[in-house]
Amino acid sequence: MEVYSLVGTYVGNEGNAGAWTLSATGSGTASGVVDTPSNAVLDVPVTLTAGTTYGMALVLDATHAHYYTNGDGTNQNYSNADVATFLRSRFQRSF
Repeated sequence: MEVYSLVGTYVGNEGNAGAWTLSATGSGTASGVVDTPSNAVLDVPVTLTAGTTYGMALVLDATHAHYYTNGDGTNQNYSNADVATFLRSRFQRSF
């Protein structure tokens, strides 16, 4: 897995590979069960600055089927006092 980021929103940068920075790589083992999350460990921590908007892209190789959300909108957003995430379902990007 590769984790790419940029300061600001991903909107308008979906096709601009030069806007993205490789922040970390990771590996893991698939759960092997449909609709069960898998674990991936990053090689380095990804540090984000408070009060800053980031675009993030998770890129997995083409040999694995994957979805970042369930696609029905019920698990695409999360927030607490520390972080807020807003995910785009099935976003695919090649770098």
